[in-house]
Amino acid sequence: MKQIHQQAATNGTAAQSTPLDSEVRKEVLAQRDRLIDLQSQSSQAMDKQILTLSGGALTLSITFIRQVVPAALPGTTPYLAIAWLILGLSLLAQLFSHFASQYGMMKDCERLDELYLDVASTTKRAKHWPGRACQWICKKLSGLFEHRMTTHYLNIAAIIFCVAGIGSLAWFVWLNFPQLQMPLTK
Repeated sequence: MKQIHQQAATNGTAAQSTPLDSEVRKEVLAQRDRLIDLQSQSSQAMDKQILTLSGGALTLSITFIRQVVPAALPGTTPYLAIAWLILGLSLLAQLFSHFASQYGMMKDCERLDELYLDVASTTKRAKHWPGRACQWICKKLSGLFEHRMTTHYLNIAAIIFCVAGIGSLAWFVWLNFPQLQMPLTK
């Protein structure tokens, strides 16, 4: 990598592309592969954390609903309902993010097959209106879900919803903390 930085320094800027000799090119490609692998691992870990946090907060709050709601102050239960709604949206955003990611990779593979392997697309036209309607909907959704930025935006939405849902849940608990004191039993 030192050679790459030296070449960029001699050119005066790193933004200009320069032809690389084969050894440096291999090194750049190896570094690029490592970065892609690390990004993939990081993305998987983040997905798991969002699912765990959102699902765990939702499950935990639903588990204690019988003890919490009767003791809650009047007018504060909407915060609990809002928290549940937002946490549910976080889980849905994460689900659609997984779908968009898989769909995008599938479409990329199909493009590579068509461009380099001469494999033609085998889409059949439906004969009846329910099938045609389904194909039309799928075609419209495919335009949205095959873009990489869709996955990125859905991941951002999942993070925001997760934080907002946990925040709403925490606000509900904060407002009702004196009433929510449960006696310890032996």
